Amino acid sequence: GTCLHRFCRDCLRRHAQTVIRSRAHPVPCPQVACGAAISSPECELLLAASAVDVAMYKQAEASIPDHHRFYCPSPHCSTPLHLESDPAPDSPISCPACSTKTCAWCRTVWHKGFSCQEYRELPCHLRQPEDLALLSVAQRRRWQQCGKCKHMIELGEGCRHITCKCGYEFCYSCGKP
Repeated sequence: GTCLHRFCRDCLRRHAQTVIRSRAHPVPCPQVACGAAISSPECELLLAASAVDVAMYKQAEASIPDHHRFYCPSPHCSTPLHLESDPAPDSPISCPACSTKTCAWCRTVWHKGFSCQEYRELPCHLRQPEDLALLSVAQRRRWQQCGKCKHMIELGEGCRHITCKCGYEFCYSCGKP
């Protein structure tokens, strides 16, 4: 990090793993009240590849303000994407991780030649394969889609009143506010 505190490798590794598991980022120096962060390259030296992937994902997610963040609609990706304040309706956003093109307006796979409304009304057999794959997974797992940001949400346990990351509140059972 940017500080000069020293810790044994095992203690530092355990600290980084604990911080990442708690979904916090960046990994802070373990010294009380230090405030310095352990850099991504240093974390890579400490952690297994899977933990580094989680840390990088959390770093990317944290770098995008909540009201500008949505996720790649590809069912095998879900990389956090940055939504500009006033996106162009005819310009897709390309995912840097998997290259899936996404419509910034309806947050589904890019539907060239169709408005968002026209695409939603298309019969399933005419939709993009990525969109169908995500809808299939969502249906099998009984996910609900946020009515505002279109992010898919899975209810584990508990109350069916959902507050999405975008702030929209709705009933998980019926999807209504």
